[in-house]
Amino acid sequence: MLADLRFAFRQLAKSPGFTAVAILTLALGIGTTTTVFSWIERVLLDPLPGVAEVGRVVALETRTPAGDRIDTSYPDFLDYRAQAKSFSHLVVHKERPLTLGAGAGAERVWAEMVSGDFFAALGVRPKLGRFFAPDDRADETGAASVVVLGESLWRRRFAADPTIVGRTIKLNQHDFTVIGIAPAEFLGVFNGLAFDMWVPLGAHAQLLGPSAWLESRGWRALHTLGRLAPGASLASAQTELASITARLAASDRARPSGLGLVAMPVTASKDGAHAELARPLFVLLGAAGLLLLVVCANLSNLLLARASVRQREMSIRQALGANWTRLIRQLLVESLLLSAAGTVGGLLFTSWMSDLLRGFIPDATLPISLVAHVDARVLLLAAALSTVAAVIAGLAPALWAARSDVMQVLRTSGRAAAMTPRTEFFRRALVVAQVAIALVTLAGAALATKSFRAAKRADPGFDPSGVLLAVLKLGGSGYTQPQAAAFLERLQSSLAQLPGVASAALAEDVPLGFGRGSWDEIAVPGYVARPHEDMRIYRNLVSPGYFSLMRIPLLGGREFNAADRAGAPDVAVVSESFARKYFGTVDAVGRSFSIWAGQRTLTVVGVARDIQVEHIGEAPRPYFYVSLQQFLSPSTGIAIHLRIVNPSADPMRSLPDLRAAVHALDPNVPIFEATTLQDYTAAARSVQKIAASLLGVLAAMALALTAVGLYGVLAFSVAQRTPEIGVRLALGAQPSDIAWLVLSRGATLIAVGAGLGLLIAAGAGRGLAAFFYGVRTFEPALLLFTAIPVLGTGLIACWLPARRATRVDPVTALRAE
Repeated sequence: MLADLRFAFRQLAKSPGFTAVAILTLALGIGTTTTVFSWIERVLLDPLPGVAEVGRVVALETRTPAGDRIDTSYPDFLDYRAQAKSFSHLVVHKERPLTLGAGAGAERVWAEMVSGDFFAALGVRPKLGRFFAPDDRADETGAASVVVLGESLWRRRFAADPTIVGRTIKLNQHDFTVIGIAPAEFLGVFNGLAFDMWVPLGAHAQLLGPSAWLESRGWRALHTLGRLAPGASLASAQTELASITARLAASDRARPSGLGLVAMPVTASKDGAHAELARPLFVLLGAAGLLLLVVCANLSNLLLARASVRQREMSIRQALGANWTRLIRQLLVESLLLSAAGTVGGLLFTSWMSDLLRGFIPDATLPISLVAHVDARVLLLAAALSTVAAVIAGLAPALWAARSDVMQVLRTSGRAAAMTPRTEFFRRALVVAQVAIALVTLAGAALATKSFRAAKRADPGFDPSGVLLAVLKLGGSGYTQPQAAAFLERLQSSLAQLPGVASAALAEDVPLGFGRGSWDEIAVPGYVARPHEDMRIYRNLVSPGYFSLMRIPLLGGREFNAADRAGAPDVAVVSESFARKYFGTVDAVGRSFSIWAGQRTLTVVGVARDIQVEHIGEAPRPYFYVSLQQFLSPSTGIAIHLRIVNPSADPMRSLPDLRAAVHALDPNVPIFEATTLQDYTAAARSVQKIAASLLGVLAAMALALTAVGLYGVLAFSVAQRTPEIGVRLALGAQPSDIAWLVLSRGATLIAVGAGLGLLIAAGAGRGLAAFFYGVRTFEPALLLFTAIPVLGTGLIACWLPARRATRVDPVTALRAE
């Protein structure tokens, strides 16, 4: 074997051009496939980095009778934790933005509020210090003011100072003692997010103000995880959860009927990067697989051409006693040596591309982290792909070269020996396959691009252009509810008077970000809910002027005004779909409905046009708005909206004036995450953007490799047929005749490959339509359009050998033969 390796190395070194092209081609194919796999591994196979035995950790969601999946209340969590034996641990967590520090040095950080045995359940060990202990009373209201810092925040904010453990820091203007540092690999348990710190669930009151949410079954906002006990399976755990649900329903008639916990793998839960990215990533993996097939075909063509040139050498070696298995082994060793070098290049490509996915995610308020890494599984995949590519690409040429007729080859010239019908058929078949695959990949990219453009053109129901967004939270500044209301009223008035600002408004949630926001369960007089109908309706808290600033048309009534404040009758503006579903008419002004189990009754004062809240293209659904002043709490996050007078100006230019206006009222209130509404809502199109961008890159690679393969086949054909071309020219053929001879053969290959590719793409398009927004199951015009670059690139690749053929000197060609 060592002799084979040495000989293979010498043979490859003799042809540096061939070797370089082969290695680069393999590196592109293997690198692209392993890059996409590394993203899939990060999102789907390793959703919780740093968690021990992650396969034993499952997500639990509350399932309504209608099949909706919602979060869990704390009392429900306690009930299940007390009775479930299939889990060694059950824990809850909730993401919360907090203010770290005070004054000019304050910054917004993201924390997970967690139950006490959170870290023990996950098998995470501290890098420094300790995690929560029973004495911290993490599950009780009034828990100890302690915090665990993430390793990244520890390094960035505190310069990795180990003495920070035991010291106090300011969180929402309250002192919290740092008790530990989490390891670098642990980011939290919300797939795709990287948290800065972890605080006890029971510290909610200290951080965000008094609340009875830990005692309320109606406050369903907690994410639940469980670690399966030894010997327990997901199926047995689900059976036990169903049994507990039945017992709880029988023992407490006051419990909401039909609600129960359902266990599932983490990557099947409704929240996390997997929920948004699983589909486009699998489409990308399919496209990468097609690209790898193009690479194999290209490499096979290169090796076949090389074997054709070396056919006389192989025949001489056989005549001297080498058997055909020995020759096959030698050629496969050369192929494997090429693939090994290609794997190294592919892994370098993967390490460079691993962070590319994060670059396609728009800026958002959430701490998104989707950096993939080259680990053992990625290395194993690269090695497997390398071996498969080497065998696929090298076996057929090796068999062909080793099993040729020795005497026939030795009797004929080198060129004649290489020009066999079987050789030409196989090489042309590979080119046809390359053209077909390139067209299919290009069609997928075209569908994704059309989907992205359709998402950009879609009307969200409001106008995001020319609006500046910024976030503030008063909960960390010690404000009471009346003080917070007065501060926001003065702030809105001050912001509306800023130079260049047309209007200002405030809201709790911003549409088309990540998530739908908050919801309330409603009851409508006269409306009889269907059995198990979900009456949880999403809503927003907004200030006066919000609808005019967002340019959301009102179909009836009015928007909120200064009189809609605390102490005044509760009012609401409902969406068109809300009015039609629950009141049977858009003319719903004056009608009423209740929230909070009938504790508050709202009178409808306006009906607004439907908007898209979570996803571009979502079906209209009931939605409502309530007055910010009437439902404000100090812990409410506030999104400031400023519409700029000049629509062509950059809204970010007004940010310094906005900060100055806020700090003029209270210098201790920080402003975070300023952006434009247009950039913020780009999050709703991020999936389409990822698919269109990356599929476009893969399609361009496939097209380029196909052109190289087509050029290689025709150039080799011209080189082998040089004597024939010389004879034709000597007998009077014109250069145009020779050019047509070469072009027609190339065009035939392109036409056959394109036709086959169109048929495959038409069939695949029916399945891909389900993955993309705004495309039909059959797009004939789009498919025909995608054939244009394939045909154009192919003809250019054909023209170069054809041009070379017209320059053959008949005398030189005949003398060489």
